[in-house]
Amino acid sequence: MDEDALAFLERWVEVHAVAKSSASRSELAEKLAGQCYRDAEEAGFDADAIDEAAAEATDGEDLIAYIELALEGAEDGDEDDEEE
Repeated sequence: MDEDALAFLERWVEVHAVAKSSASRSELAEKLAGQCYRDAEEAGFDADAIDEAAAEATDGEDLIAYIELALEGAEDGDEDDEEE
């Protein structure tokens, strides 16, 4: 696995995966995946490297699933903030 691709993917998701309702999470994850691939290409990573990094980070899932998990985490984080 390309460690630089994984680092890119982690940074990218941190910036772009903002909390959304679960109903729109899947659709948003698909759109964000396309944007991630374009941004990754501009940063010098091919789609295969990003796919491999996503699979490594999610025990075999794809980029969309990786982003959905990040969106879910962002949503959970917002709920935690509301409880405080």
